[in-house]
Amino acid sequence: DDVDYNNMNKIVDGETLEFYDVHTYDFYVTNMASYIALGNWFDYLREQGVYDNTRIIIVSDHGNDLAQFKDRVFTNGMDMERYSAVLMEKDFGATGFNVCDEFMTVADVPVLSTEGIIDNPINPFTGNKITSNGKANGEVIVSTTCKIGQGIGNYTIKQFDFSDGELWQINGGNIYNEDNWKKVEY
Repeated sequence: DDVDYNNMNKIVDGETLEFYDVHTYDFYVTNMASYIALGNWFDYLREQGVYDNTRIIIVSDHGNDLAQFKDRVFTNGMDMERYSAVLMEKDFGATGFNVCDEFMTVADVPVLSTEGIIDNPINPFTGNKITSNGKANGEVIVSTTCKIGQGIGNYTIKQFDFSDGELWQINGGNIYNEDNWKKVEY
């Protein structure tokens, strides 16, 4: 339609979320519809009496680099929203809504999932203990590549190819602080 995207900007926690084309607007509408559907599902769980005794974890594999928050685009052009996945947890008996700024990654989900349920959880595929020790020093390596598979016939082999991207190390803390990132040569 003829929506004027430039006049649809939203203020989120004091920051402007910018809409400048149909692409940015579509992502917003899709995400908001998803969150409304989740809210309806949570209401249903409450009506059934199972919400309080349920742990719910919602996670995405990555964010998207839409440059909707101008202060989250670094001087080198990297948009930190691409590296900001959704990670929400509602634990057993939790009430209210809290935001946690603890440095976390998608790889923390197995720890969150098993915490308080399984003592000394072990990955059944590797035999390794499930921990968050890999980021114990607050250091995580991030790749900017988008090449994650090589097609062979009707199959895709899930193998990362870093040849067209860069590696960056995030030193814990606030991922939106450019000083917390340093390029890694390989």
